[in-house]
Amino acid sequence: MKRNDILIIGGGVMGSSIAYRLAGDPALAGKVTVVERDPSYARASSALSASSIRQQFSTPLNIHLSRYGIGFLRQARDLLGVDLALKEEGYLFLASAAGEAVLRANNAVQRAEGCSVELLEPAGLARRFPWVMPDGLALASFGTANEGWFDGPSLMQAFRRAARDRGAVYLADEVVGLGPRHVDLRANGRVEAGTIVIAAGAWSGEVAAMATDLAEFLGGAIGLSLLFRIPLLAGMAVTAVVTYGILLFQGRGFRPIEIIIGGLVSVIGVCYLIEMFIAPVAWGQAGFHAVVPSMPDAAALTLSVGIIGATVMPHAIFLHSGLTQARVPARNGEERQALVRFSNRETIAALAVAGLVNMAMVIMASAAFHAGHSDVSEIETAYHTLAPLLGGAAAAVFLISLMASGISSSAVGTMAGQLIMQGFVGFRIPIWVRRLVTMLPAFAVVAAGVDTTHALVMSQVVLSFALPIPMIALILFTRRRDIMGEFANSRVIDIAAIAGAAAVLALNVVLLAQTFGAAIPGLSAG
Repeated sequence: MKRNDILIIGGGVMGSSIAYRLAGDPALAGKVTVVERDPSYARASSALSASSIRQQFSTPLNIHLSRYGIGFLRQARDLLGVDLALKEEGYLFLASAAGEAVLRANNAVQRAEGCSVELLEPAGLARRFPWVMPDGLALASFGTANEGWFDGPSLMQAFRRAARDRGAVYLADEVVGLGPRHVDLRANGRVEAGTIVIAAGAWSGEVAAMATDLAEFLGGAIGLSLLFRIPLLAGMAVTAVVTYGILLFQGRGFRPIEIIIGGLVSVIGVCYLIEMFIAPVAWGQAGFHAVVPSMPDAAALTLSVGIIGATVMPHAIFLHSGLTQARVPARNGEERQALVRFSNRETIAALAVAGLVNMAMVIMASAAFHAGHSDVSEIETAYHTLAPLLGGAAAAVFLISLMASGISSSAVGTMAGQLIMQGFVGFRIPIWVRRLVTMLPAFAVVAAGVDTTHALVMSQVVLSFALPIPMIALILFTRRRDIMGEFANSRVIDIAAIAGAAAVLALNVVLLAQTFGAAIPGLSAG
């Protein structure tokens, strides 16, 4: 590990345990700082969780992690000086006929890993646990060792205390902005860090929303600023007002919002279709490299990861699921199947259009700037270069697409944040509050004079780093028949989903290594 300062967002069990480990690492010379917005932990996941441990998982990795965890909990008194009142009473899982096959499959994995897990038929379940009514049950799974529950809040405070004893610094503050080497805090301003660890748990969606809004506001604001010759901050204010106006249509159902967003996306697609016919595109090379990609240098890798984050945005996955649920209630299995089929087609079409628009952007930029104008690296420069190269119409179309993209994405980002957060906190947050909180980092970036184009790219890279979390969750949930029933993933879909998540993770690992100065074989510095 490089000797960088570490900044951890979130001071619950995850954040404080990381701080405890890193602060006690003799190879780490830098300072470890933990940012926690609520030192009372009233709404922290660590305080609200069941505080339990089990080994009855469906994957060997989770079982190994749990085995390490139970060993640590047993030594908590010696390691952390706290009695966690650990009760190893075991977990009992119950399954109906629909979930019996899943329970047996999981049990086979657990026993192969050496877990002490016993399967109980209904009669055996009734004898073992007389208080359980076996009616409607087909099978039960009981962990006879290494499972139980403990005092979670005490563990959290013990980790926090031990981390501080080892030199970790705790800041009671709220993150309002995020960059590749810094965070912006509400009370303490900008804090630089060599490495940033996001351990905000269920609140990590807010961090992703900050990165999303940065790109959305800057894109729309830059377009307005250049087209109407107004200051960038004024362009951002106009973008905020227009976005808020669009969001007010939420009260009229999903259809008006759907039409507005669909219209803006259509504007973006038409604009880049026009640009591709204006720009001198080498169609032969474009077609060849659409099938045979290349990665010439590390800068290209950064852009590639950013495009993945811009195309498959983590928050949009949650939003699409929520909108699909609320669109038309299914009254029976046949209607539910029709809705799922329609949703699948809609998702494929939306991602295909998003991918094609991103391809059109890259093709147009390559055709316009690669030959003789490779120094163009900022949106403002691109606009001023397009006018003499391809004419004023091409430059204007470019800015219109930028504005449409910023406004539509900003509205989608706010809706997604609302959906995610109300699931965690149990109530709806007013739109204007959501809009204000997530747009503040973008205003901070512009006010600080940061290179807006670089900030745009890095915000999309942050999104790509957040993407594997919902991808992995989706894979784990959609393959389970006890959750999905007849709609559980087939083996082919499961393999394809795992391959996609692995590809994104691999790209992120390579990008991290490159960011910390490691030489990537086959990639020049760029």
